[in-house]
Amino acid sequence: MLPLISILPLRAQSAVSISGKIENIDNGSVISLYESQGQFLSKIAD
Repeated sequence: MLPLISILPLRAQSAVSISGKIENIDNGSVISLYESQGQFLSKIAD
């Protein structure tokens, strides 16, 4: 389980910075960012 989970409203075209520490993940692992859309999540970035 990831200790850092963020769901942000990212509709505007502006720069966003998310920082945190994720432990026990191998170097080179891809982390995805999802946006809540009602009952569903939509991937918006890797």
